[in-house]
Amino acid sequence: MGYKNMNFKNVVIAFSLPMFSFAAAAGEGDKYEWEMEFGNPYIGISFNQNRLDTPYDVDLDSIMLRAGMQFNDYFTAELRLAGGLNDEDTFFGSSSLDSHYGFYAKAAAPFQLGFSKDAPTVAPYLVIGISEARFDYNDVSLKQSGFSYGLGFDFSVVEDWIFSAEYLRLIDTNDIFIETISFGLTYKF
Repeated sequence: MGYKNMNFKNVVIAFSLPMFSFAAAAGEGDKYEWEMEFGNPYIGISFNQNRLDTPYDVDLDSIMLRAGMQFNDYFTAELRLAGGLNDEDTFFGSSSLDSHYGFYAKAAAPFQLGFSKDAPTVAPYLVIGISEARFDYNDVSLKQSGFSYGLGFDFSVVEDWIFSAEYLRLIDTNDIFIETISFGLTYKF
């Protein structure tokens, strides 16, 4: 059975269910302390600028939600779901990015920008995963799935809040490629 025959939703669900199995325990004071079986969960939002390469290049914007699990300082797994914000008309017709979603793994190399315990942390990372994108091209709905890869960095100045910037080759096939530049904000529980 090849990749093209697999049901994409089943693959994402199978990889993500163990990621979110954790138990919460009440902590001290007003804040809850989380005791995780596998790691620390997080949620985030980002603004994406997507370049869709068909017979012509189209720039389309989207908003992305992410939920993930940070297993340690170096490895993270996350689910992402994005919805398109605009259409673009060209000489050849109109295009829009309806949605894209996927499952990704990130490998990071964090370091602090100073010697104090409270110094800002920067974590450059590589990201790989599988994605599916749904888009319209001249009023025809299409979907494409494939391998994704990219790089980015997380920047943490305030405890539990992370700013991020990322380049991702979302879809890279013989028929089409979609690349994304995103800027986001993440909260770690």
